[in-house]
Amino acid sequence: MKHIFVVNPASGNGKNKKELIDRITAAAAEAALDYSLYITKHRGDGEAYVRSTASKGGRVRFYACGGDGTLNETVNGMAAYENAELTMIPAGRGNDFPRSFEHPDYFDNIHRQIRGKGRKIDLIRYNNRYCINMMNMGFDCAVVTNVEKWKNRPWMSGGLSYAISVGFTLLSLPMEEMTISLDNGESYDGKYLLVALGNGGWYGGGYHAAPRARLDDGLMEVNLIKPVSRLTFVKLVGDYKAGKIYENPGVKNRLIYRQCKSLTLAPKQNTCLCVDGELEPVKEVKLELQPKAVRFSVPKE
Repeated sequence: MKHIFVVNPASGNGKNKKELIDRITAAAAEAALDYSLYITKHRGDGEAYVRSTASKGGRVRFYACGGDGTLNETVNGMAAYENAELTMIPAGRGNDFPRSFEHPDYFDNIHRQIRGKGRKIDLIRYNNRYCINMMNMGFDCAVVTNVEKWKNRPWMSGGLSYAISVGFTLLSLPMEEMTISLDNGESYDGKYLLVALGNGGWYGGGYHAAPRARLDDGLMEVNLIKPVSRLTFVKLVGDYKAGKIYENPGVKNRLIYRQCKSLTLAPKQNTCLCVDGELEPVKEVKLELQPKAVRFSVPKE
């Protein structure tokens, strides 16, 4: 099997790029690996390269070396090809997707990664594209917009930038008015502070927003949070981050939690959807859970 390391030099503010490449080179040489390195040039370049390479046939594993956005590009490039599998070497700001596994720290160990084993996991399909981790609308999109403004500051880590952006966004407390229609016939119409849809369980550099998420259960996690005051938000956000929001009595009548296989989001006006940490403009969008849609390599224990 060919091993291809797709390195995003902009991830994590470009820090430690040389150290990462040196670790890859050393581990590959030690394992006598058939491998290559590809350094992405701009947004979308990694996806195009992965698609072109996977389409040539032959077993191949792509290592997305970057953040959740790099992982998203990689999965969208290879998901249509049965000969391809992927994994992630976390080198971004948030690095949330590995948190959905039993040993997230193993993802940074390239020796374990090389000896990893593939397993089929689900994806969320929308607009002829895929989400591998989480999608958000409303408050979180405003947070990510602010993160983008500050991400290039060298002292700003993923978790810190997200935390500061949450506080800044709290001043305006943005809401989205929309209709959410589930596959079981349920429909919800109104204003929402936050809509969080999960295949994986974590986002934002450590927010455990979907604690019941499983990557291979064939179900999408749905959290709809109704408008709350700033004081209530502050009281709830700690449990939301810790994955304990369902047990907090303060969310009664404020949180709608569901699991489904498909749903439609219909905002009342053009807005943004945050997909694996990247913003995309949307109007109305249908989401469908694709069971066991891609082979993902889990590092060897």
